[in-house]
Amino acid sequence: MDEVEKLVPDVNVEKCLKKERLVYVKDGWFWFEILSISTLLIIEMVGGSYGAIQTIPDNGYWAIVLMLLINVFIIANFWLLNTFVKVKGMGTLRNKEDAITTLNFFYEDLTFSASKTNMLRNIKPSTFSKWGSALTDIFNNDYVYFHRATITDRISISPLSGIYNYLKCKKIAEHFQQIQQSVAKAESV
Repeated sequence: MDEVEKLVPDVNVEKCLKKERLVYVKDGWFWFEILSISTLLIIEMVGGSYGAIQTIPDNGYWAIVLMLLINVFIIANFWLLNTFVKVKGMGTLRNKEDAITTLNFFYEDLTFSASKTNMLRNIKPSTFSKWGSALTDIFNNDYVYFHRATITDRISISPLSGIYNYLKCKKIAEHFQQIQQSVAKAESV
């Protein structure tokens, strides 16, 4: 396995299609990492909320409102962390070609892993100046599932980038649909 591919676990395509969420092939380190990060974030949420409640007599309700917003942000990121953006396309081969075109529009220097025929994957490690990313596209008949994860230098997948990555995938999906519509118009002429 390439050093870059070790940053992000392999994907279980069958389970992904069944659950319509990204499902990794999990090993012991993956579970340790997830448990550690989840525990720390839960401690932060509970501890911060407790501290905010304690400040109500002195400072009013601003601290509890702030902690509530932070907690909603954390929960939303966790929820969207492995969520796909699902798009109806025009068949597996056409979808794959258009997905490559779309991803090349948004990202430079893509090198896709072609280990599976129904999946495209590109993993870029983080550098000194920016975080890395893991792009995963799964093709199932007429549907394409887009997913993006942010890779940091300390942990493999950032648990607090789910919202950003989901919104980025929505933009990718919109561009993909525009390409498919222009191809359909060109073929009908």
